Amino acid sequence: MTNNELFEIIAARMFAKCLEAHPIGVDFEFHALAYEATPRNEDGELQDRATEVARSTFRWLEREGYIYVGHVEDSISYGLISAGDVSLTGRALAILNAVPGVLQEQRPMRDLILGAVRSGSATAMQEAIKQLIGAAAGAAF
Repeated sequence: MTNNELFEIIAARMFAKCLEAHPIGVDFEFHALAYEATPRNEDGELQDRATEVARSTFRWLEREGYIYVGHVEDSISYGLISAGDVSLTGRALAILNAVPGVLQEQRPMRDLILGAVRSGSATAMQEAIKQLIGAAAGAAF
């Protein structure tokens, strides 16, 4: 599994968790996110890489203005461990509630992401995140 595939799966799971809890902030533990992205895989090297991708995905979503972060737990030895009170920004909600013209089903992005995560299909999660980022890139914010 490539880093980009992990990014798409982890980002979809993060968006889904934030959407389901909105407007209440949620907590993320990065080892748990990595495990969810690679279920039933016992490869320690993949788990370590998936944890690092989860941390980097979180930071990227924050830096790009998709999430607001209340607090983080960081360790000198282990790096970013967890984040708390994470919620979607207004920008993210606007994009998630938009119905991109490229979607034939004319469903909001939020339904696409939630459906993909609920299905458990890595391919569906990856496609949903690609469409979300593509829609965000074309949005005027």
